[in-house]
Amino acid sequence: MNNGRKDVEQRLKIEGMHCASCAQAVEKAILNVTGVTSASVNLLTEQATVTHSQDVSTEKLLAAIEEHIEGITLAKAAERLGVAPIALGRVSRILLDKGKIRKLDKRYFPTATRVR
Repeated sequence: MNNGRKDVEQRLKIEGMHCASCAQAVEKAILNVTGVTSASVNLLTEQATVTHSQDVSTEKLLAAIEEHIEGITLAKAAERLGVAPIALGRVSRILLDKGKIRKLDKRYFPTATRVR
């Protein structure tokens, strides 16, 4: 409930999503933030459109994405894409170097930044 205050629509850039499951996980993480009234994640455009109360900060949304998604291993991503895991090794290194994904242990995670 926003107590009469107008909701804000915000777009976030979500890079490094590998599949529809990633997009759904990101959307679910955003929707779990108190004050978020709607969220839609587009895998192809790598953007999330979020409607929320004015007291929800961008940092809070980004933290929710970082904390609540599972990540994916190269083997699982390769399986879903129907390619050999070795084919993704070089691509993953490039994406890591460019900051488009992050890695923790053997899992890769999308990164999120504010668009507007």
